[in-house]
Amino acid sequence: MHASAIERLGSEIEVSERGQRYMPANLLSVLQKIDATYRGTLKSGEYEIPVVGWSGHLLDPKKAHACEEALDMLRQADDRLGRSGRRAGS
Repeated sequence: MHASAIERLGSEIEVSERGQRYMPANLLSVLQKIDATYRGTLKSGEYEIPVVGWSGHLLDPKKAHACEEALDMLRQADDRLGRSGRRAGS
């Protein structure tokens, strides 16, 4: 998942000359899995969904600074979606 999609999530965008919130169902459906990828809470047999940063490099879920960056993006997305204080995707 590219960082731009997460950072845009919940923002107002213009579609066909009218405004609406950017909330694609496919992204909303995997937020919890992205969150679990960076919290290290995936269940056995579940696959990771990593984030690709603006530089084009993968935010490695095994590196603390990458986890912080990804989780911060998810927290901000939750805030835009009106889900402040809740885990992304829940």
